[in-house]
Amino acid sequence: MTQAPEKQNIWAIGDVQGCYESLLAILDKINFSPKIDGLWMVGDMVNRGPKSLEVLNFCHEHAQAVDVVLGNHELHLLACWNGIRQPNPKDSLSELLRDEQQKRFEPWLRQQPFYREYENHFLVHAGLSPQSSLSDFKAMLHQAHLQLRDGDLNSTLSELFQGESQLAQSVGCATRVRMVNEMGIPDHGYKGSPQDAPTGLQPWFTHESIDWPENKKIIFGHWAALGLFQNNQVVGLDSGCVWRRSLSAYNVKTGQVVQVNRVSQ
Repeated sequence: MTQAPEKQNIWAIGDVQGCYESLLAILDKINFSPKIDGLWMVGDMVNRGPKSLEVLNFCHEHAQAVDVVLGNHELHLLACWNGIRQPNPKDSLSELLRDEQQKRFEPWLRQQPFYREYENHFLVHAGLSPQSSLSDFKAMLHQAHLQLRDGDLNSTLSELFQGESQLAQSVGCATRVRMVNEMGIPDHGYKGSPQDAPTGLQPWFTHESIDWPENKKIIFGHWAALGLFQNNQVVGLDSGCVWRRSLSAYNVKTGQVVQVNRVSQ
């Protein structure tokens, strides 16, 4: 589903990661109404925060008003449901890992893409790849989306988490990239701020080989250490809510940014 332009307001919201009370607080602050407004969820709706089930339930119940792209934590959840990965000790997915929740949410999550493209914006969880053209990158992500949606789920998830194929590398970039080296190869090990990065690494969006979508601003999340970030080409919306900082929303029609401090849960 793509948000209709006649929506009164359309807000992109950064990584909620199970911080349901904070999500409610920011929706109240922006006076969100699912009947007249739209939401773009930039991925990582779940995990690490205490109420992943409630966040996923909200997005699922308001699917006609909410556009979602998959993040690395949604992929991890799908993999845990299907025995491809084991839950991490830091995970907070126990309620979602029950059979009844898998039956409810898995079909819906499998339908969600890795990117969404609009008239003036491009929504992706982490970023673009400096190593491929935009058309090739989008083609790989679309193929991965179709395989997740319609193909053999276990084999697709296994391929994505092995990380060796071009398909897996494209999804890995879309859902996990922060820093890249001079060759444009992602360095998934470094999660800190750009100013503290090791020599030879740079933010993906500063690499000279990025093939930018024409006249479209990239909206992404995934990088809590970067925080709220804007320039002429990108809007980064992961402001570290799950790390006791803030949740950010960006009005794609007006450019207004609204934040709330994390609500204790």
